[in-house]
Amino acid sequence: MANESWQAQLNAAYASSPAAGSPPHVPAVTADTFEEVLRRTPMPPPGPEYYAARRALWNSDWKASESREPRTLPAATNARRRLEEQTASPDVIYNDQVWATNLQKIWKSLGSGDRFKYPMPLRVVVRIAQASWLRDNIWPPGMVVVSSSDEEAGAPTFTFAETSTEHPSGSTTAVVESEEVKDESMIS
Repeated sequence: MANESWQAQLNAAYASSPAAGSPPHVPAVTADTFEEVLRRTPMPPPGPEYYAARRALWNSDWKASESREPRTLPAATNARRRLEEQTASPDVIYNDQVWATNLQKIWKSLGSGDRFKYPMPLRVVVRIAQASWLRDNIWPPGMVVVSSSDEEAGAPTFTFAETSTEHPSGSTTAVVESEEVKDESMIS
């Protein structure tokens, strides 16, 4: 009997899911947080059914209607414009002066869990992360990643020359050097 109850609620929640083609104004379960939805909904025991039930709830239209209202973003501040200009070039990750004056502080804030005051373009955040990874020896110097969207847009192809170097421990590693090509699609 309890099994039928959670299945019926999940079916109702899934039926109101935008993926199922229902009108967006008919939510089955409305709550401020997903945890609240989980508390209110009877769930099956842990296992594949629980996973399917939780996924159906997540995909349902559980969020209150304010999420559908478009947000008006505040005008970009001078600091944000300056940061976007500084990170426009892919080579900024190698610039120690920009790292020391701006990016390092931002990276430390992000690493400690702080958030940006305003939405930031993903390419800016990625460049800040790459600059940090480069200094932590996580990102290989000279490594360039080509996304599939670059290939489709007819972006130039990258050539790699592989050389071997010997590590102080005696192991041999391959170092990949790339031809420097600027991706103009990343610059706004």
